[in-house]
Parts: sequence; structure tokens; C-alpha cells
Amino acid sequence: MAEAKLAKLKIKRGTLIAQQQRVKEFIDSKLSKASVPELETRAHALEKYYHDFESIQSCIEELEPEEGDTIRGSFEELYFVLRPTLMVAIRECKEEAEKGSTATTKCETIVSKKLRLPEIPLPTFSGDYTQWLSYYDTFSALVHRNSALDNVTRFHYLRSSLKDGALRRIQSIEVTSDNYEIALKSLVERYQKRNVIVREHIRQLFNVPSIANKSSSSALREFIDSVNIHLRALSSLGRPVAHWDDLVIEIVLPKLDNSTLEKWNDEAPTDRLPTLEEVFKFLEKRCTHLEERAAASRSTTQQCVNSNKSPKPFRSSQQRSAFVVSENVKPQRNCTYCSGTNHVIYRCRKFLALNPKQRFDAIHQRNLCNNCLKADHTHINYESEKCRACKRSHHTLLHYNSVFVNAAPAIEPSSLTVTSNNAHTE
Repeated sequence: MAEAKLAKLKIKRGTLIAQQQRVKEFIDSKLSKASVPELETRAHALEKYYHDFESIQSCIEELEPEEGDTIRGSFEELYFVLRPTLMVAIRECKEEAEKGSTATTKCETIVSKKLRLPEIPLPTFSGDYTQWLSYYDTFSALVHRNSALDNVTRFHYLRSSLKDGALRRIQSIEVTSDNYEIALKSLVERYQKRNVIVREHIRQLFNVPSIANKSSSSALREFIDSVNIHLRALSSLGRPVAHWDDLVIEIVLPKLDNSTLEKWNDEAPTDRLPTLEEVFKFLEKRCTHLEERAAASRSTTQQCVNSNKSPKPFRSSQQRSAFVVSENVKPQRNCTYCSGTNHVIYRCRKFLALNPKQRFDAIHQRNLCNNCLKADHTHINYESEKCRACKRSHHTLLHYNSVFVNAAPAIEPSSLTVTSNNAHTE
């Protein structure tokens, strides 16, 4: 039963969409030849199509909630363009009639004067007091004081620019010409409260998010902009922001990252209190420095990438084998025996001071590879790297004769050479 009802509603909706499209075709091709009565009839019909669509679409969404936003939005946007276009055409035709022509004079001069939505997009207001003044000023300029619009169209623009709490404020008011002023007045009474707006800007100024412990030009600029937004708004509301330097500085400085704060402490005047202008000039200079440093870093990285694209040199089969081993073994920056930071294990004097048996035990205690003495991988069978003493698969530093373990001398560092891939010490 519900499916049958839904199907009938969708058919009616399709008819309304087609009727609206025919009005659009009329405006595109016949507007310049239309008379005032014809234009008025089209305008009334278009308004009826809109109200019928709203009713039918609401019924469809009750039965099928996911069926709505895209179709409703497209229908409404086209209506918001078509109806004002007809109203402007009617007004201009009547003006021509008052100048001496009859009411049925063809309006050939208005074909190039079709109303278009302002290129500046309408702002969206959700109920944030700090956004109200900006929203109301823009809406008033683009819609409320636009003489080409009637109140019904203004009401539709008003509703389409609201969301959340602000939309709920007027949602129950029916869209009619008389109710537009009522809806707008309701919003003004709710949000045009200077004392509340001032307090909200001050609260948000105190709560501007701190910069994480990371020097970033984008984060720093976003921080500066956030502080300035509230200071300018408070100044426009008549607050004595020019005398708040000490207070604002104490809000701003603790929110900076450690590196930026240290730089400021180095440059801040020591014989007097700094001004807020000096702080902002320093932060702007800091942003420029961070941006230049980031650009230089990107340039260096790109050069490294480009250098890696050069032709690969020819390698013998033995060299390729050693290269594969080195590619699969993670580089070791610290000594895995003594944890030193300036050498690797096969150059560690403490490790080399051990006899081979002690080295072997130390390697196994640390789960290192018998062959390359490195960690982070399982034992690999190095076909091209063998012990120089016995030709078996272990590092030369680990070679010892089990009969003379205690007598085996340590190999001096000066007697060792390292292969080009650092995979094995000879």
C-alpha cells in the first residue's frame, strides 16, 4: 500500500518538475515578447508549482527519508531564479506602460536584463552570536534591500541561508509575503544583542586554541587570524581594544609553540613592556621565516628525488647479490653492542677488544645476524659473503678455533676494511 502511494506521489512530483521546466523554457525563449498579463499568470502558476512540490516532497520523504535533499535543492534553486526574473520583467513592462505605451506593450528591452543571483554567495548562519553581525549585514545588502525581490522570494532566501538553531527559530512560520518581516524580526530580536555578542567574542578570544609544539607557518597564521577576528569585532562594537595590549599579550604568548616563544623572548624589549603591534609584527616575520625554510626544504627534497632518477650503474652478479642484501637490511645508526651513536658494531673498540668466542656470545645475546652483525631481520644466507678464514656463513670477526678459544687474539680495527654496502667487514 505504501509503495503504491509512494509511486503516485513521485509521478505528481515529476509533473511539477516538468511544469517548472516549461516556465524556464518560456523565460529563455519568449520573455522579450510577453505581455504583463502573461507574465503575471506565469508567476502565479510558478508559485503554485512550488507550494505543491513542497507538500508532495514532504510526503515522499516521510515514506522514503533518503529521497529528498538533491531533488528538493534543485527544484528550490531553480525557483529562486525563475520567479524573481518574472517579477522584474513585470515591473519593467509596467514602467514602460507608464511612459506612454499600453499595458500590452511587448518588453523587448528586457531580454538582456534577466535577474541573476549575486556573485557573492549568501552567508550561512547557524546561531553563533559572533557570526550574526557579518551575516545580517551581508544578507541585508544582497537580499533584504534588493528592490528586485518580493517578500516571498526574500523569505525563501532567508530560510535557505539558515541552519541548526537559527533555522529552528523560524521553521514554524509559513512562507508568505507578510510573514517575511515577522521571521526577520524574530531573528533580529534573538541575535541582535550587543552585550551577548561582546561577551561571546571575549570568551572565544580567551579560548583560541594553542599552537602545538611544532613550528608551522600555517598553524601560526591561523592563530594570528583567529585572534585578530575577535579583536576587530570587539573594536567595531565600540570596545576599547586599543588599551588592551597588556591583557591580549598575556593571552597570546602562552599559546605559542616553544620554539616561537623562545625566539620572542630573545627579541622582546627588556627595558619596557612590548606593544601588541610589536608582537604581531614579530609573529608575521616568524611566519615568513618558516615559509622560506619550508620552501628550501621542499627544494632540497625535490633535488634528491631528481638525483635518484639517474641511470643505475652496472653491477656484477656478486655486486648485485651484496646490493640486495643491503637493501633488505635496515641501516643501523647506533652500535648494537655498546649503544654508541658515532659508530657501528664492527668498528666498536669494545667489541673488537673481545676474543672471537666472546663476540659470538655477545651477538647471540642480542639476537644479531651471524653474517652482517645487524638486527631487525632474520638470518640471511649470504652467498657472496663468507668468513675469510673458513669460508663458512658467518662474519670473519666471529671465526674461532674451538680448541684455542681463550687464546684467540682480537682482530685489530686497523686490519679491517668495510665493503661498499657495509653488509660485511673483511
